[in-house]
Amino acid sequence: MSSAYGLLGFKKRVNILKKVKVDGSWKLCPAVVEPNGKLQDKVKVSGRTETHPEGVYYLEWRENGKRMRESVRNRGEVVKRARLRALQLDPEEEKDSRRKTATSTADQPQVVDTPMLPLPVTADFSTTPAHPTAVAHLVFQAIESYIQHVARTAVAAPTKLPTIGEDSNHQQLPAEPVRIDGHSSQTARMQPPPQREAKNELATRKTTVAHAVESYLRDIEPPQREEKTYKSYRSTLHLFRDTCKKRHVEDITRDDCLAFVRHLYSIGNGPRTAHNRLTVVLQLLKLHGMTGLVKGRDKPKYVGKVREMYQAEDLEALFKACGPDEKVRYLFFLLTGERDKEVQHTAWSDIDFERQCARVTEKKALGFKPKDKEEREIPVPIALLDTLKEYRSRQTGSNPHNLVFPTSNGRPDKKFENKLKQITYRNGLNCGYCKTRHKHECSSGPYCAKWFLHKFRHTFATAALENGASIRTVQEWLGHSDLESTMAYLKYVRRKDIHRLVDGSQLAGFITPSAPKSNTKCSPKRAASEKRPRLLMPHADARL
Repeated sequence: MSSAYGLLGFKKRVNILKKVKVDGSWKLCPAVVEPNGKLQDKVKVSGRTETHPEGVYYLEWRENGKRMRESVRNRGEVVKRARLRALQLDPEEEKDSRRKTATSTADQPQVVDTPMLPLPVTADFSTTPAHPTAVAHLVFQAIESYIQHVARTAVAAPTKLPTIGEDSNHQQLPAEPVRIDGHSSQTARMQPPPQREAKNELATRKTTVAHAVESYLRDIEPPQREEKTYKSYRSTLHLFRDTCKKRHVEDITRDDCLAFVRHLYSIGNGPRTAHNRLTVVLQLLKLHGMTGLVKGRDKPKYVGKVREMYQAEDLEALFKACGPDEKVRYLFFLLTGERDKEVQHTAWSDIDFERQCARVTEKKALGFKPKDKEEREIPVPIALLDTLKEYRSRQTGSNPHNLVFPTSNGRPDKKFENKLKQITYRNGLNCGYCKTRHKHECSSGPYCAKWFLHKFRHTFATAALENGASIRTVQEWLGHSDLESTMAYLKYVRRKDIHRLVDGSQLAGFITPSAPKSNTKCSPKRAASEKRPRLLMPHADARL
C-alpha cells in the first residue's frame, strides 16, 4: 500500500488511498505514487494497476490506536499533506531533520557574503491546522532552499553564512508574521517562490473537466436525484467532457459553450434538447465560479409546443378498446392527473374511500419520493372509487407492497405507456402518419405519438380550470412547486359559452351562403353598394 513511509522516509506510516468506482460500487484502493513523487490517478485494484480519474484521495494513519482518515480534494496537495501529517505524528523526525540540516550546513563550501534571499513558502494547511512541528519543518525547508541557492553562486572568498533573522552584517531583522491558512507564525521574512514555481502551483490548483464532471455526478447520484434525471445529466456531461478542448474548467470560455451547442446540432439534437443540455453544463460551470459565460441570445431558441389534450371521442374509443382492468388503470390517470411514477407507486392505503381522495405519499421500501418532496391529496369522483372497489375485489397474485396497479410479481409496473400504445395499435386507433425519432412509423407498430401518459395529466388540468377550480387549487392537485408551471394551462382554458359568443358576433356574419342570382336588373351604382359589406358594431353581449 502506498504510504508516506516508503516515499518520504518517515517512521510513522501514512497511507495514500483513493475512493474509486469498481464494478458499480465505491471502494478505497491504494494509490500508486510515481517515481517522481507525483500522483497520476493510478490505483491498485486486486493487485492490478488501473487509472481512475474519478474519486477523492484520502490520507490514512493511526493515532492512539485509532484509524484516522482525511480527504484531500486537490491531487497536487496529497503528497505534501502526507509529509506534513507524518511530521505531526512523529515529532522526533523534526529533531532528526534539524541535525541533518546542521550537518549539511557544516559541509557546505565557503561562499561570499550575500544578501538574505527570499525563502519559498510551500506548505498548505487548508484542511490541517498549523502544528508547531509542521511550522518548524517549514522553516527547515526554507533553510535548505537558501543554502542550495547560495552554494550555486559560490566564489572563493570565505564568509559566514547569514542565519535566519539576520542580514549580511549580522544585525537582527524584524520578524513578520506569515499567514498559513488562517494561522500566523513569527518567522523570517518569506516571499512567494520564483515565477516558474508559482505557475506550476497555480496549474495544480486548477480542476480538470473530467474531475469536475465525476465529482458533480457523484453529488447527484440517486436517491439525491431521480434515476432518469441522473442518467440524462450523466449522458450530457460525459458528452461535454469528451468534446471540450479545454483540460481545466477554469479555462473554459463562451466559445467552448457555443462549440458544444454546435456539436449537439451536428449529432441530430433539436433546439429544445440543445437548450436543456447547455443548461446542465452551465450548472456544472457555476459550481466552479464560472458564471456569465453565455448570454440570453446565445442559448438555443425553440418553439413552445401546445399542450396536447385528449378529446371526448378519443377517450370513448380508448375505454371501449380496453379490458376491465386496463380501463380502471387509465381512468385513474385521467381523473387524478398523477404522473406515471406516482401511479406506479400508488398503494391501496393512498385511496381514502371516506374522504373521497387519492394521495401521493413517500414509499421508503420502494425508494420512491414525490417530486419536489411534497406529499399531496387529490379529490376524485365517487364513480372512480366504486370502480376501484370492484377492481380490488378481483385483484389476485402476489402484492407485498399493497400496490393498486402492480406487476404479476408485486412490483411497480414501469410499462404503462407501452401497454397504452399496444392497446391503441391493436384496435386501429393510431393516427397513421407520425414517426418516432428512431424512424418507426405508427402505421406499422405501437409507436403513435398521439397516445402518451402525460396527455392524461394535461387533460385533467385543463378540465379542472374550465370547470371553475382556481389556479392555486389546481397547482396543489398537480404537485407543481411554482405557479408558473400551472399557469401554462390557462392559455388552453375556454369559457363554456365561448362558441355562442363567437358564432353570434357580427364578424361571423361575413361568412354567409351566396344569394341566388336574380334576373332583376339594377343600376351599376346600386349593385356596387350591395356588394360592399357593411361592418356593424358587435352586440353588447357578444364580447370575445
